[in-house]
This record gives sequence, C-alpha cells and structure tokens, in this order.
Amino acid sequence: ILEGRSRGLSTEAAIVRGMEVNGNVIGVAGIIMAVAFSGLLFSSTVMNQQLALVMVIGVVFDVLFMQSLFVPALMAYLGDFNWWPMRFPPPSLIDAEDGNSLLEHGGERSDSAAAVEPNVSSQQAR
Repeated sequence: ILEGRSRGLSTEAAIVRGMEVNGNVIGVAGIIMAVAFSGLLFSSTVMNQQLALVMVIGVVFDVLFMQSLFVPALMAYLGDFNWWPMRFPPPSLIDAEDGNSLLEHGGERSDSAAAVEPNVSSQQAR
C-alpha cells in the first residue's frame, strides 16, 4: 500500500492495489501458519493442545478479519493521516492511464496515454 501511494496513487487506490497484489500472499501465509500450528493439536500434552488451538484461531481470525477487512477499512477511514509525518505529492499528478508520474515527464503525458485518446492531438495533450 505504501509503495502504491509513494508512486502517486491516491490513498484509496493504493489500498485497493495493495490488497489486489498482496492479499493472496497474506492469505496463503496465514493458512500455512495455521496448518503448522495445528500440528501441536496432536501433542500428548494438554497444554500444547490448548496453545495450538488458541494460536490457530488467532491466526485464522487475523487473516480473515483483521488483515483483509479491518486494516484496509481503517486505512481508508484515516485517509492521508496514514502517512504522517511523510509527505506525498498530490495524487492528481499521476497519469491515470499508465500510472506514470507527470512530474517525471515534465508535465507532459506519455505516448501510451496519448494513444488511448485518438481525438486529442499531441499538441493538445501538452
């Protein structure tokens, strides 16, 4: 999410992009952890079984609710306060078609973005 925002996406777009890219990895890592901790359920010691049950429930809760629902919702609610004390350029300085910063191109649109709009000549795009 931070990477998307530092590349110039808005906070909401960075959250959506971050969850699209990394959501599956987080889910699979949580499943792997839950399976690994569930091995302790087969222990002969009751204390290990109790610990394993608590850890498996905690990991599943964290993956299903906290990391996939609560954290993105909280970040969307907080908006730009997520990034305090850092400062980012306004999201409007991003070319929405290809995601490149307009600052990198001296305020001009890239060729790929200009090709998307055939009615706009290259003089008008500048």
